[in-house]
Amino acid sequence: MGCPAFAGGVRVRQHVNPLKKELQVPTEPPVWEEVYEQPGRPMVLDLGCGYGRFLLALSKAMPGHNMAGLEIRAPIIERANKWAVNLGLDRSVLFLRGNATITLQHTLGGYPGPLDLVCVQFPDPHFKARHKKRHTVQRQTVEALGRLMAPGARVFLQSDVLGVAEHMRDTFEQHGSAWFAPCREAHGGATFCAASEPPPPQQQQHGEQAQQGASAAGGQAQAQQQQHHHQQHQQQQQEQQEASEPQWESEWAASGWLRDNPLGVPTEREVLTTEQGLPVYRLLLRRT
Repeated sequence: MGCPAFAGGVRVRQHVNPLKKELQVPTEPPVWEEVYEQPGRPMVLDLGCGYGRFLLALSKAMPGHNMAGLEIRAPIIERANKWAVNLGLDRSVLFLRGNATITLQHTLGGYPGPLDLVCVQFPDPHFKARHKKRHTVQRQTVEALGRLMAPGARVFLQSDVLGVAEHMRDTFEQHGSAWFAPCREAHGGATFCAASEPPPPQQQQHGEQAQQGASAAGGQAQAQQQQHHHQQHQQQQQEQQEASEPQWESEWAASGWLRDNPLGVPTEREVLTTEQGLPVYRLLLRRT
């Protein structure tokens, strides 16, 4: 459960479960002619837009576009729309509550203009394997964007967690390679490569020491250890079986990660990360 935070006086949770029942209902589309002054303009969509500051700043850098942010935390959406009103941007910037996995086609299918750019930036990592369905980028997300976006449109992905960036890239590659490919113009410039790190050896040593301690704890501890060894043996057999199967490898990985943000407008998380000298893993895709 996420810790509460404050957004302009609004108390919100940092993390919300997107699998909640209330978030399994698609968001009804607004009347586009009522929310946007020029509803036929190209749209920029920010999935998991957070507090909305990125879109508010990007609207000034891309004045010929309409901006839409999708977020699952209701208090943040309310605050972001108020900011848009206060800045006089409410006729070109809109924030909606919705789950990107299930709502994109329903909400945006009737938008009168083209979906020109989609951003997914620093999504919640959800490190635990049982939470993999909570990732922002899912197969359904990729397929919906493939249907909604026209050739030439772009998808911008970035994270400061390598595993998250790889997950987004690999999900688009595995389920969207018929629609998307790394943007040659962007990835032909300054890029870098990184490899996923293996588990630290200290964790393995700690596990071995724990087993040794258990073996000396008496009859009950020995029984527990034998059961643990049996379970571990079964797990090793399963891992060996999985290892014998052909492993999928990303071809897009050869394109590397972009060193610089191609949009020129950073998020707050991006600024903080780069100021600390830490890497940001960026990928720009183009609808083919």
